[in-house]
Amino acid sequence: MKKLISLLLCAFIMLGFAYGCAQKPADETQTASPTDTTTTGQTTGGQSGTLKKQIVVASNAIIGKLDPQSNNTMVCKTVYYSIFSTLFDYNTTTKEFYGDLVADYTVDPTGLVWTMKLHEGVKFHDGSPLTAKDVKFTFERAKNSSFQSSKVAIIKETKVVDDYNLEMVLNSPSQEFLEVLADPGMSILSEAAITAKGDEGVSVGSGAFYLEELVPEDYCTINRFDDYFGELPKTESIKFRKIAENSARVIALQTGEIDVCLNPSSIDLPHIAQDKNLQLIQTRGSRMIYWALNQTVAPFDNPMVRKAVAQAIN
Repeated sequence: MKKLISLLLCAFIMLGFAYGCAQKPADETQTASPTDTTTTGQTTGGQSGTLKKQIVVASNAIIGKLDPQSNNTMVCKTVYYSIFSTLFDYNTTTKEFYGDLVADYTVDPTGLVWTMKLHEGVKFHDGSPLTAKDVKFTFERAKNSSFQSSKVAIIKETKVVDDYNLEMVLNSPSQEFLEVLADPGMSILSEAAITAKGDEGVSVGSGAFYLEELVPEDYCTINRFDDYFGELPKTESIKFRKIAENSARVIALQTGEIDVCLNPSSIDLPHIAQDKNLQLIQTRGSRMIYWALNQTVAPFDNPMVRKAVAQAIN
């Protein structure tokens, strides 16, 4: 998953095709379901082999406060993936979790004690080191978040062993704990930056990009962080814009005003697919849509009614 934005970078940074279209990786040709995330993109101008320094991405969603523990919109999560790091990440090709900030880990036979060793030398965007204390601070802070408290409820205690080693003790064994640790809402925050700057310090991450500018409900710009501990992206800057109207967003893509259009209207997909200047990418989404039934009121207080509803849904 390194990460949704990696998909965008790989697909759209290369220029020089006849109509500026990037080549499509093999795993991006799958058919999308109605709830899938659909991305269209266009690269424009330039000579063969030229890298575009800035990619402009547009969506219909508001880019608000960039706090992983208080905002979980999809467009904000895309930014989180770029400016923050998580303890673990997920490889969508191999379907396996792997360490991001974690260099090595063990789980005791009971499944309750997770011992983790962090990569050494990881820096936050302000130059300060990322340590086990920041991990503990992040997970303790999440307990007071209406968005993330349910994820960390399983954690009984986070123990700092030293700067690069920690233990997490769970209340009960969990097969989903790696998923929790890889969630963008569990991005590791800087204790020092938040203590010193409050809300302004929340966006100080350790990811491949740092936040350059944020104009809430309008746009934000992130730039490459050259001291990133992992592989550096080739693109120097990404600008996320809000263009609420679906048709206006597609027109902006066609004219080259933007390079990537997130979640165009399903009505426009056939036209986009037929446009030789554009590339349509469809990937399986992670959004969950559900019905919540109030079991204290009729008719859903009757288990047979609830069972009938469940059996009626494919």
